[in-house]
Amino acid sequence: CAFGEAGRSYRYTGLERHAEPWPAILRPALLRVRALCGTAFDFALANLYPDGEAALGKHADDERDIARDSAIAGLSLGAERDFLLYRKGPRGERVTSLTLAHGSLVVMWGSTQQH
Repeated sequence: CAFGEAGRSYRYTGLERHAEPWPAILRPALLRVRALCGTAFDFALANLYPDGEAALGKHADDERDIARDSAIAGLSLGAERDFLLYRKGPRGERVTSLTLAHGSLVVMWGSTQQH
């Protein structure tokens, strides 16, 4: 599902997600992430992974709906999981792996999505 400011939407893999209003339960987390990053994040995709095997495949958040070089934040809630970063290109080698525990915040700044 998607949450965000009024009128915000995000298109990826042919699907367009329109933001529902921020639920009251998420407001404290949103305000904390904005304060920590100094960025007014205005849209969030919320993904539920039912078990330790579910995951998104390799991808970049570089769709036209996202301003180039803008920050992308990921807040991990629940079970610990690995977050892998790969370099774009034909070889696609892994750059790093982060273990995200419950409550972990990972922020990708600048040109991360382009590379």
